[in-house]
Amino acid sequence: MTMKLARYIVLHDGVITKFPWTVISADDGKPTLWEHNAKIGRVPLRFRSEALAKVAADKLNAEPRNK
Repeated sequence: MTMKLARYIVLHDGVITKFPWTVISADDGKPTLWEHNAKIGRVPLRFRSEALAKVAADKLNAEPRNK
């Protein structure tokens, strides 16, 4: 059984702001959620807590369900 690496990870900005967490692509380091994403629904660009950003990243990393 092989482990699948996450494609989307959580990044914390060192700048003092109300929303310091973003979800970025592990491949290129660019922010991922700049616009509506059909897979996870309506999301903010930045997150107030690491937990909220982690939930969004986990949804993006989830395997697609077969219908």
